[in-house]
Amino acid sequence: FWVGRAFGGRGNLPDTLLVVVWLQVIMIAVQLAQLVALVISPPLAGLINIAGFFLFFWLFASFVAELHGFQSRWAVFGGILATGFGVALLIAVAMVIILGPEAFVSV
Repeated sequence: FWVGRAFGGRGNLPDTLLVVVWLQVIMIAVQLAQLVALVISPPLAGLINIAGFFLFFWLFASFVAELHGFQSRWAVFGGILATGFGVALLIAVAMVIILGPEAFVSV
């Protein structure tokens, strides 16, 4: 929500919550299909898993682009990846500061 607004997006919090709910409803349907396929044919469930992974990112980028009024889904996808990487980096640095570097020694 805030990252999209920082890049000139027009989304608001209630619409963001609506988008997240719709995304989760669609992904629950994919997960139910995966569960049924797992009982019938485990390799088919694996393919549905891979398709669901790509579907999630495509829908997420599409929904965020629509929410904020962005034209390029690829730019939104890049923003999603960059934001995820940045958050992971901040969490890693915070963990090293809190726990100390000794907690993360390779074994």
